[in-house]
Amino acid sequence: MGALALALTTVSSAAGADIPDHGAPIVLFNGHDLNNFDIFLKSHGLNNDPDQVFRVERGIIHISGKEFGYIITKQEFANYYLRAEFKWGEGTYAPRQGKARDSGILYNVRGPQKVWPTSIEFQILEGGTGDFWLTDGAALTANGTRTTGPEGKAAKIDRIGKGPSQNVAGYRDPVGEVEKPHGQWNLLELVVQGDHVRQFVNGKLANEGSEAFPSSGKILFQSEGAEVFFRNIKLFPLKQPQAATNPFSGRWDINVTKPDATYPDWMEFAEKDSKPEVRIQPRSGSVRPASGVKADGSHLTLTLFPASASQPETTWELTVNGDQLTGTEKHGATATGQLTGVRAPTLKRALPKAW
Repeated sequence: MGALALALTTVSSAAGADIPDHGAPIVLFNGHDLNNFDIFLKSHGLNNDPDQVFRVERGIIHISGKEFGYIITKQEFANYYLRAEFKWGEGTYAPRQGKARDSGILYNVRGPQKVWPTSIEFQILEGGTGDFWLTDGAALTANGTRTTGPEGKAAKIDRIGKGPSQNVAGYRDPVGEVEKPHGQWNLLELVVQGDHVRQFVNGKLANEGSEAFPSSGKILFQSEGAEVFFRNIKLFPLKQPQAATNPFSGRWDINVTKPDATYPDWMEFAEKDSKPEVRIQPRSGSVRPASGVKADGSHLTLTLFPASASQPETTWELTVNGDQLTGTEKHGATATGQLTGVRAPTLKRALPKAW
């Protein structure tokens, strides 16, 4: 392949820092069939496409645009990164014949099948690709303003840096065009992270919003009066961040050093219903819970014995640094011992032999 041909087929993607960590892809379109989708046409209803408005050709979805409708995923999705490539064909058809070629990816789709269901749209339009359209009650906050699509209609939020627009076929934004020239493949990337959404066109952030309603649902690809092609449609579930764990969590082997002796002790720190619980194995006696626990970052104060009429309370004041503990044992305000500890090895129970 020559350098020129390679340049024409290269599709830029968003920078890695813009895309959250994600898992392995779910291939929505396998290049052979539309088995992961239902088809809906305004004039024919569900899964009735006699004129093949939607068909698969050589690993590509060819949408004729001759009727209004869509293919829609059978499955609902939340928290994902979607990639899809598109390019325009030549045809435009009534009621949009001769007008700017129009399609779109509608996501977080909810409610009954119709043209068009409650959803947020990643607009695909000559001169307007990257706009938001909020349809039939969908809502989004962008640039500090809350926008809600009227019932049975839609409201638009222009993409970042958008210039003037004209509703004529072949139109290109003279100020902030993000599409490649007609006939070339464009990469669309969508991040739905909770109720936050971001849309990228050819690697450039085109639009961003928060407090999305709906925040999850099905995904559809439109037929809206223009011939268009899609390929390489993949969805990557986002990895959920692990909840932060307390640095004291787990079991610890502790040495208590006093003026007359050093003896071993043992401590286990856990959280239940977001509240810290600590068990101690004292020098003598059975394992028992600490009567008071106060955790503050890398510092932990435990009350081993509460104050009584005859003696002050006994406390441990501990500091953690990685897998090591240091601290002081006190009776009231008087230091009576030094504490050192290491994280205990994981307990592994040997499996019984299989005969």
